[in-house]
Amino acid sequence: MFESIRSVLAKGFTFFGDTTPTRQGASMLTLPALDAREHALRRFRDFVSLLTFRIPDDAPGKFLPFQIKRQDIHLYEPDNIRDLPMPALGIIAAAAPNEPYGLGPPEILDETYNVYGEGTALVRIADYVEQITIEAWAQKHAQRRAIVAGLRQVLRMGEQSMALWLSLPNYFDQVAQFTLIDTQPIDDGAPQERRRAMIVVEMRVPEVVLVDAVELQVSAQADVGVGLDLEDS
Repeated sequence: MFESIRSVLAKGFTFFGDTTPTRQGASMLTLPALDAREHALRRFRDFVSLLTFRIPDDAPGKFLPFQIKRQDIHLYEPDNIRDLPMPALGIIAAAAPNEPYGLGPPEILDETYNVYGEGTALVRIADYVEQITIEAWAQKHAQRRAIVAGLRQVLRMGEQSMALWLSLPNYFDQVAQFTLIDTQPIDDGAPQERRRAMIVVEMRVPEVVLVDAVELQVSAQADVGVGLDLEDS
């Protein structure tokens, strides 16, 4: 397979991590089933499904808790909004420009050598950055307010920065960042018991690729006694 691919490449072009000779089971062109975006959104869905929101009860100082079920957090725009169980969330996608780290080759992460496979290392290609819009659907105004208030809070409670950091154990332990941009409740004549809001968030996650890596073996040789005539010494 690799030789067939090389036959259509420009002369002098090589893939990062292409070793000579090609190692058995090489990872150079093992294409991913999921990209950085999908890994980050799936983790965000897991996180939000664990949150407990609250709406005021009729009794003073009392609250009614509720959660958004994982199956009701859609990583796309739901097809049938009219029959959508409430509360629910959907993700409205946006363009994601390519943001490489520089004009040179990708950055190899030395600390990942042999971590995710013998003779491999991670290469950091770019950051995936997308300004996603979370569309929240609720039954009542109070439920919508609680969702917006809750998400505004958790997205800005990071001690390290004004962003939410989520680990991605299924994506080489990378970290995705979610930064709140703005929120907007929308009252546009939606059907009864259908209240919605928009929460705009910047999502940023490193794009990495697992490649073959060969550890450089450095050796030094010293030649002593060159030019000495032992008979004259």
